[in-house]
Amino acid sequence: MTSAPPEGSSTRGKILWAALTLLGERAGSIASVRAIAARAGVSTGALQHHFPAKQDLVDEVMTVVYDTVLPSDYLEDTSVPARDRLISCLEQVVSPNGVDVPPRQAWQVTYERYLSPEASEDARMEYSAIERELCRRIEQCLIALHRERAVPAGDHARTARALLTVALGVSVTRALPHGEHTASTATDVLHAAADAVLTAPAGQDLSSDV
Repeated sequence: MTSAPPEGSSTRGKILWAALTLLGERAGSIASVRAIAARAGVSTGALQHHFPAKQDLVDEVMTVVYDTVLPSDYLEDTSVPARDRLISCLEQVVSPNGVDVPPRQAWQVTYERYLSPEASEDARMEYSAIERELCRRIEQCLIALHRERAVPAGDHARTARALLTVALGVSVTRALPHGEHTASTATDVLHAAADAVLTAPAGQDLSSDV
């Protein structure tokens, strides 16, 4: 990330740039209106004009981050089976930083930033935004597969929340000390959850089955 916003950036663009640069420095920093405004070189009034609620800014920053690091172009690739695309979407939730980051290390970072007793309310707000964004991405996948008739009609938002819960459980399981058998079982659970969604009868409450 450069030390100044791209030349010609709008006020909104400067604000998002500033929030993104702060994101990696300290948990919850993207919820600090004054810090973001100072780095963007705008007034707090200008920031609040574009983002009246602090949560709006945090949510948009997370959308920008995840759209950058986890592009969803694969959802439209109908040459890839629907099951593989749904599992790929869930794997992104389980391992958002890719296979190069060990699961235990990833969860240690998550704990230190968001779950430790020292975590601030702004940090917790940031984590809530991460969960909402991950849920949105799963819902986006379900909607895309529904258009292809691979996923039946239903409450995609509720199903996405259920799948997110399964995926987060799998990520924790992979991070804990265990043998290969347990890690393999966790993966099987993720695949079973995807299969439950793909094979459920139309109109069934999918969230009760995953």
